[in-house]
Amino acid sequence: MRYIDIMIAPEWVKDFKGLDGVETRLLYKQGYCIMTYFEPTDCHFENLGKNGIQISVSDEDRIDHYLANNWQLVRDMTPTYLGGQVLDFVNALQIATVRAEKDNHGLSLTGIIDIAFCYGISTKDEIISFVRQCYRAGVPQEKVYLYLTTALRTTKLNEFLLNEVSKYYREGASA
Repeated sequence: MRYIDIMIAPEWVKDFKGLDGVETRLLYKQGYCIMTYFEPTDCHFENLGKNGIQISVSDEDRIDHYLANNWQLVRDMTPTYLGGQVLDFVNALQIATVRAEKDNHGLSLTGIIDIAFCYGISTKDEIISFVRQCYRAGVPQEKVYLYLTTALRTTKLNEFLLNEVSKYYREGASA
């Protein structure tokens, strides 16, 4: 289970609709807010920062770190799973960030790409990472399907694969 900390800059706090009725842990410091959630099992987020919002993903709870750095615990709750409008927002931000990082410089056989071709892909996290790397590198959608169907070690993830690829490659899609 991974933790997601969503830090919102002061200029965004008043406009961020996700704070209304937040049912998860909430921290505050000098106008900044941090909401802590558990990552849903069908998602795999990356650390990112964009337009006054920072998403930090970690395998452990960072509450002690925040409290040691003078963050105030406003809502002392066990984190909940990310869902609803906040999940939709984080998904859209993640997709927009990956699209902005698209460089069309080709695919390098390192990291998840190398792992996929050597050992195959068997988890949702690996599919998500693979699709994002291919998209950033400018690999056409047809080749992504070809690569993944070659590397995929189970047919149980076929529908998930199709949905993940369509997030980035569908015509006119915007985040």
